[in-house]
Amino acid sequence: MVTNIVGPPVRGPNCYGREAFVELVWEKLAVGHVLLAAPRRFGKTSILYRLIDQPRSGYQFYKGETGEPADVEAFNHLMSDLENDFYVRFDPQARKYEFACKLLRDWWLRHYAMEAEA
Repeated sequence: MVTNIVGPPVRGPNCYGREAFVELVWEKLAVGHVLLAAPRRFGKTSILYRLIDQPRSGYQFYKGETGEPADVEAFNHLMSDLENDFYVRFDPQARKYEFACKLLRDWWLRHYAMEAEA
């Protein structure tokens, strides 16, 4: 019988039995973006930790959580990467970020409350 033990996200050898799903996530990342949506306690964070702890060549991860102070240098690096992929652009004259999609702009405004244009 399988027992569901409630606790914090697992890492390393404690993240077992999810190899096929982790491989599926890597396959999906190879061709686009991935959204992990599931009920609470499903293991989303544990899967993300597995990707972070065992990254594949060419991938970088940024982990930030709402309500936690962000690592400014890591976040600036992420924004630079996004800018290089044309998701976001900083207009130095207007001193504003311009976003390629409303979803990214809305996320930015909700978490960083800075002015932006879509």
